[in-house]
Amino acid sequence: MDVQEIKHSISTYFAGHNMLSQRLSQVYILYRSLQKNGEHPELIMGHLVNHTLSLYYIHYWVVLDGNIHDIIGESYNKVAHTLNKEVELVTRLSIHVLDAYINMDSLFLEEKRMSGFRDCVNGKFADNLIKTTTTSVYDKIMTLYNNLAK
Repeated sequence: MDVQEIKHSISTYFAGHNMLSQRLSQVYILYRSLQKNGEHPELIMGHLVNHTLSLYYIHYWVVLDGNIHDIIGESYNKVAHTLNKEVELVTRLSIHVLDAYINMDSLFLEEKRMSGFRDCVNGKFADNLIKTTTTSVYDKIMTLYNNLAK
């Protein structure tokens, strides 16, 4: 499967199972699927900045051969049918954004998202997932993970 087919499979599965809030899982499955296919993707944690609403929050994406693959945005787009062009993916927030924009994540949620990312980087995706989701959601995500990324 090529990257577009993998992204389509993931975004369709998560949207169809009403699991769009499982953002890190979508990105991690894409990342591991690409690795399984012999690719060398980068798993990135940064921020999505919405300039229209003056908001930012932690976001994850994959970079492959210099191309950004924002599976989360694509999954939400399947439901919303529109993509807000006033958003930007950034790996480092500017002073302007930090001073003038609102962080949508509480300190607790931000730490939870950072911890989840660290677990993924350290090969503990399933361990983190079982701690942070219901058994039903865990089973659905692991079914797709085992089919695409293992």
